[in-house]
Amino acid sequence: CLLAAVGVGKTLRDDMTKGMMPTIMSRPVPPSALIVGKWAGVVCSILLVVFTATTSCLWSTRIIHYRLRLESLGLTAYFAVFALALLLPAVRHYLKGGNYIWQANVALAVLFPVAFVVLNFFGYNGEAEAAFGSLVDWRTAYSFAYIALPLLVYTAIVVFLATQMDVSLLMVCAAILFFGGLFSAYLVNLLIPSETVKSIVWIFIPNLQLYWIPDDIPPSTLASSGYLLPRLVNAVFKSVLFLLFATASFKRLEIKGSI
Repeated sequence: CLLAAVGVGKTLRDDMTKGMMPTIMSRPVPPSALIVGKWAGVVCSILLVVFTATTSCLWSTRIIHYRLRLESLGLTAYFAVFALALLLPAVRHYLKGGNYIWQANVALAVLFPVAFVVLNFFGYNGEAEAAFGSLVDWRTAYSFAYIALPLLVYTAIVVFLATQMDVSLLMVCAAILFFGGLFSAYLVNLLIPSETVKSIVWIFIPNLQLYWIPDDIPPSTLASSGYLLPRLVNAVFKSVLFLLFATASFKRLEIKGSI
């Protein structure tokens, strides 16, 4: 969520006040394409982080597969790949320059899954394995999927807010939006008794608890289409709704300044 707020603030709000926005809008660029493009760019950055974190967590489940024991092969490979992903871009940066942070993140996103796939052809400490990835708790990936879905909605709402606010106010509202989304279910159920009114309110109010994964939910439920699809549809349509609001708000703005 912090990455979403900072990313939208930099890519959209800063461009509107002191960046390339006046030049961009002087061309035949549809406002909807601009808004969706900014949102998609920030979302891709977030998903890159989520994907790398998912791989890292799955790798960790292999390392601790046996209780009170650490798999030395998986642990050694983990730190070796991590060091390699940081050192190779550093050498390239020293020789050719460029953006080291971007290069290191791309290297992590590429090397981690590749090394993880190769590693899982081997069993515990390199022994023979009954099946590919038998040491990995693959169910952990569902948690990251349910983390990623509300971030789509959150980013779309922040994009809408960015069309109305400066960066400092945007950061404050982004923090309120995060904590409000965690407690919105409790407040709405407390204040609104009518189910019909609740249904209308939930169209516009983010409910991060909808994606919350309690420990007592069976893994088979998390993987079922009946549990995943409604949340996926909710995330997609609510993101589209707030992107439409953002586009309409952006069209009403008078873009000033120059590069």
